[in-house]
Amino acid sequence: MVPLKATLILSVLLCLLSSSLAEVGNVTAQTRAAQITRKGDKILTEVDTPVEMRDLIQTLKGRADIRFVDDTKVSVTEYSKLVIDEFVYKQEKKKGKIYIKDELGNIR
Repeated sequence: MVPLKATLILSVLLCLLSSSLAEVGNVTAQTRAAQITRKGDKILTEVDTPVEMRDLIQTLKGRADIRFVDDTKVSVTEYSKLVIDEFVYKQEKKKGKIYIKDELGNIR
C-alpha cells in the first residue's frame, strides 16, 4: 500500500508535468490586451501569457504577437480570431507541424 503522502506528491507532480506539456508558446508583444478562451475560461493576455493547444485568441483594437516553442511567430492583427488546432514539435529532430485556423481578420 502506497502512503497517502507519496500518492499526493505524485499527483501534484503529474499535474505540473501535464500543464507544462500543454504550453505551446506565449505572447511576446501586444499593443492592447487580447483575450484567450481556454476550456470555457476567459483570460486577458499580457506579455508572457502562455498559449496552449485549442486556445481561441481574439483581438479587438490591438495586436498580439505569439512565439511558439519551435520559434514560429504569428501576429494576430486587430479584430481577429485565431484557433490553435494542433501543435506538434519534436525538439530532438527540430521538426514539427502547426495547424491554426483564422476565424476572422488577419493572421501574419
